[in-house]
Amino acid sequence: MKRAELLENIKEAMQRDKDLVESMNLRTDVEEWSSLSILTLIALYDELFNIELKSTDFEKIITIKDLVDIAKDKLEG
Repeated sequence: MKRAELLENIKEAMQRDKDLVESMNLRTDVEEWSSLSILTLIALYDELFNIELKSTDFEKIITIKDLVDIAKDKLEG
């Protein structure tokens, strides 16, 4: 999977209409950010990459780039 595909998956998981940019702050720039988003992303990363995230991991995840970097070793290119 490429970075752009992961961004699209994150966008869909968060039920967001607008594109995501890696520099966006999840808490201040993404209106759809919520506890439900966290649960959805935990399931997404488990399904796509077999990466087990915990809700407490999201205390350190600030930007979209932080989300992408979690799977960077499993992304193409």
